[in-house]
Amino acid sequence: MGYDELKRIVARTPFEPIQISLDNGERYKVVHPEAIGVSPTLCLAYDGRDWVLFAPSEVTSVRSLRGARGTSKRLG
Repeated sequence: MGYDELKRIVARTPFEPIQISLDNGERYKVVHPEAIGVSPTLCLAYDGRDWVLFAPSEVTSVRSLRGARGTSKRLG
């Protein structure tokens, strides 16, 4: 996933809580728009426990955490 697409997803209003999956298998939940920052070369996200850094190019998928009975939908 590229910077432009990730930035568009994060900038949606109203913000939807998301789960970001990286190419190394790590997943991070972001539940507030102020808990993530996206630049062309670096992302900073707070997953409720720690701040994590990763490149937009490492993102393989972004899923919405809103949905019926906890289901998710792919964004983007």
